[in-house]
Amino acid sequence: MAVPKYDQMYRPFLECLKDGKNHRMPELCKSIAKQMNLSAADTLECRGTNRSPLLQYRISWTKTYLTKAGLVETVQRGVYQITDEGRKVLEECPEPLDNAFLMRYPDFREFVRPSAKSQKQEKPQDPIDDDMQDDTPDSVVDRAVSQLNSALADDILSAILSKPAGFFEWLVIQLLEKMGYGTSELENDKCRHKSRDNGIDGIIRQDRLGFNKIYIQAKRWDNTPVGRPEVQKFYGALPMGMTRGLFITTSRFSEEAQEYAQQRNLVLIDGKKLAQLMIEFDLGVSAQKTYVLKTLDTDFFEDNLI
Repeated sequence: MAVPKYDQMYRPFLECLKDGKNHRMPELCKSIAKQMNLSAADTLECRGTNRSPLLQYRISWTKTYLTKAGLVETVQRGVYQITDEGRKVLEECPEPLDNAFLMRYPDFREFVRPSAKSQKQEKPQDPIDDDMQDDTPDSVVDRAVSQLNSALADDILSAILSKPAGFFEWLVIQLLEKMGYGTSELENDKCRHKSRDNGIDGIIRQDRLGFNKIYIQAKRWDNTPVGRPEVQKFYGALPMGMTRGLFITTSRFSEEAQEYAQQRNLVLIDGKKLAQLMIEFDLGVSAQKTYVLKTLDTDFFEDNLI
């Protein structure tokens, strides 16, 4: 048989994780291939010009979609585990486990349709089939890029969480410098970065001459939200009269923390926004392929009359 589409592998993927243990991608590829009776030729089938295995590519997207639906979680980079919701679906769901089923989860809907259209939809439908029917080609490309970047953002955060806390503090400084915020006043040697964790992790000049400074707190947290006490502690560590504070985390902020920061003119950046900025400013990522979308140059045809 041919390599199955990713949505045909949702249930086999969860079956491989149902023991509750941590599993790595190479192990999952072998288990799914065996469970679905794929031949050696199927597992060796390649895709695209880079000749990467098609099975591995589709299983990777299977993992991404199940993660977005909250049925699978990333324990650490390249290591995955079933969630309580995933175990519940595996045990209690008799219907086909496909895209239409996953559309009941808000985070999955937002992932496959990051627009107002997805929020208004009342009846779950297959996101692929529906999109092919009523979207223009450029809309399909835009959405595909959005999904690719969302998956890349997950990989970025997993990679950050696999590194020491000092690496994250150094990374934040590098990102701000990429964004044009001058240079750091603290030692940030990549080979010797150490976590300071004393309320202020870095100082960056807002302008090249250093008249204005931004004080930074970087918290490398997993799934636990950063609460008001942590933000309040950071604010209290700022020098007297200084209100330019930037708090960055790999996790998210509680509502109380966001309200407190707004009242004191502090800027908060959560893990999702951090990954987006890293993609936008090419930090920790590299271009795999570049596509140029061209349109007709009407001036050429109108201004060059014979």
